Amino acid sequence: MALAHVDKDEVRSAYNRADYIERRRPMMAWWSEYIQKAATGSMLASAYGQVRDKNVVPIR
Repeated sequence: MALAHVDKDEVRSAYNRADYIERRRPMMAWWSEYIQKAATGSMLASAYGQVRDKNVVPIR
């Protein structure tokens, strides 16, 4: 959905871009926030390979 797959049919490609934009917007906003947190150092990597926000306390 977010990858730029190329469709040789230009008309179909234009319609697909318009159809998927509403689904892409929240996903790309989430990714932007995730990258911003990682860039500011507010993400922690656990011993299990998971990355989490420093402000979130894990439930045990």
